[in-house]
Amino acid sequence: MIAEWQKTHGWPDTGYLTGPQYQELVKAGAAAIAKFDDDQKKAAAATTTQSPQSAAVSPGPPRQVSPPVVAGSPDGVWTGTYQCGANKVGSPFTMPVRMTVQGGRGVHTINIASPAQPGNHSLAVTITGATAVFQRTFVAGNGKNAGTQITTSLNARFEGGTITGTGEESQGNRTCTVSLTR
Repeated sequence: MIAEWQKTHGWPDTGYLTGPQYQELVKAGAAAIAKFDDDQKKAAAATTTQSPQSAAVSPGPPRQVSPPVVAGSPDGVWTGTYQCGANKVGSPFTMPVRMTVQGGRGVHTINIASPAQPGNHSLAVTITGATAVFQRTFVAGNGKNAGTQITTSLNARFEGGTITGTGEESQGNRTCTVSLTR
């Protein structure tokens, strides 16, 4: 979904958001939310100005309802933490996470000043069956890879309302733990 958006907006289709891309989405989202709020206010005002008889006949605008979570589906809003211990070049960290998973995929993007800024940039998850694979994208701040964008992986387990896992990331010799709930 992100790669498709990037293609339609002239960005390289990496599947991960950069700081400027995130800001573009936030601006577009704010405009869409403002329009939706205005439409809702207009609809509410129109409903209150109707006569009692016409108000009873006209049900008004449809409610915006979130789709139900299907039993066994990983889709929904997940919150929790992704934390890693220190390695030879990096300090330990705990990253708060809030992401929406749709179709078994989700991305948590960190608001950063520039694509070259050291630190965590995004955390993506792909859930297939009971397996959840996380990919953390960051820019190394120290060591031989300083200034380089790196993506590491961590395997976890999806079980109903939780996603948990502890292990060594695929690069960087960090032991990390992810713990998310819906």
